[in-house]
Amino acid sequence: MPPSGLTRFVLSLCAWSLALPLGAAEPAAQTWAFEPSHDRFDPASLLDLRHLNEAVAGQSGFVRVDGQGGFLLGNGRPVRFWAVNTDLAFPEPVVSRPLWDPQPEDLNHQARFLAKRGVNMVRLHRQLSPDLEARPDAALTDINEPMREAIWRTVAAMRQQGIYTTLSPYWSVPMKFTQRWGITGGHEQPALGLLFFDEQLQAAYRGWLRQLLSTVNPHTGVPLAQDPALAILQLQNEDSLLFWTVDAIQGPQREVLERRFAEFARKKYGSLAKALIAWRGHGILRDRPMSGRLSLRPLWDLTQDARGTGEARRLADQTEFYART
Repeated sequence: MPPSGLTRFVLSLCAWSLALPLGAAEPAAQTWAFEPSHDRFDPASLLDLRHLNEAVAGQSGFVRVDGQGGFLLGNGRPVRFWAVNTDLAFPEPVVSRPLWDPQPEDLNHQARFLAKRGVNMVRLHRQLSPDLEARPDAALTDINEPMREAIWRTVAAMRQQGIYTTLSPYWSVPMKFTQRWGITGGHEQPALGLLFFDEQLQAAYRGWLRQLLSTVNPHTGVPLAQDPALAILQLQNEDSLLFWTVDAIQGPQREVLERRFAEFARKKYGSLAKALIAWRGHGILRDRPMSGRLSLRPLWDLTQDARGTGEARRLADQTEFYART
């Protein structure tokens, strides 16, 4: 089949760009400022991929996996997602930026704009934890309601253009504590890694999700938990006990981790004494077995070659402990 006009254009553009010497400036006569006018979605447009999306995202049910790394629509039809991040819906006031359109947000227009260009999924990152700047008296269990509203509006707008949403509702970096909450380790500590094992924070997080997912979305009439347009829930963003930030967990929270590591070793070997024998004493000077604590090596050590079978076993056990936690 001969290439379409669009295909010929893309191929010629690639060939032209590849013909340029590395680091060379493009010929002035062949460049232009990409400043498209406001898209009016003219039916005579040469390119409009909206018809590739469903009439409404989730119209045949929830997105499923096929067991082989692929996705299926609710009706069992295979689907590939062409996804982008979106950050349009945001609690007021909107911060003005020099290169941004000064017009107020228009989620419906953005959804149609994306669908026209073949997008069928957006990733939306928001922070459900309490906003202590806006509400200094907030409880740890309180949800960030303006953020929830932004999520609701985005899912509602995107679904009408056949666009699914991947939702990321939590990141440890902007998470802040207040002394009133009495969280282990104090209110000045970073939240990095804590969601994996701090039970107080975990309970609050589950509460935020319940308030987000089970409350009726006023813009659709159904809760997100029952809305197939919400395809993927990313439980948390950019954090892990297998990431270098784990070494920043100190004080009482690190003691909690060390006690859990000791309990892990006790169950695996039968006792802490047997664990230390299996590890041939590696790290024993920093361990506190009488207090039920075993020290945790810096994450860097877990990526290096061990100096013997004892150290190798201890590093492997710590890696397994982090992964299981």
